[in-house]
Amino acid sequence: MPTYTTSAKVLAHLPASPPVAVTGQTANDISDASDLVEARVGSGFSFAYESNAQKFPDITSTPATPAIIEQAARYLAVSMQFIRLKQSVSDGKNTQADKYEKKGLDILKGIANGEIAVELSQDNLKSSALDVVQDEIYETSDEPVFNTDDLNEHQY
Repeated sequence: MPTYTTSAKVLAHLPASPPVAVTGQTANDISDASDLVEARVGSGFSFAYESNAQKFPDITSTPATPAIIEQAARYLAVSMQFIRLKQSVSDGKNTQADKYEKKGLDILKGIANGEIAVELSQDNLKSSALDVVQDEIYETSDEPVFNTDDLNEHQY
């Protein structure tokens, strides 16, 4: 199970002295948030860490979890903690849970869409073998791949 943030980082976002009913679930929330990160970052990340079972190293590993992954996992775990606290933002429309969940999911969406890079030791972890292939067959074109004339030629 991946662990992409720490209890201290999650609890830093909560009000002072949250109840034990909330803080006692922090490890589970971090685990759940880390699993959600794995599922939502999209393709292009290989299972290269923790005995090839995770897309990113744990927060306690060397090197540690990439900062942007840690941040997404932290926001999602904080959201889970606020669900237990049932606290609302001052405008009464959005809860703190909603606010942090949106922040975490926006990061993951940006990663999945290629708008946010995930870097570890200055290397982008999301890559494709096609990034280095230079062949005209891989160049994009506006022409359709299949057309009616070509398909009709091959009728039996």
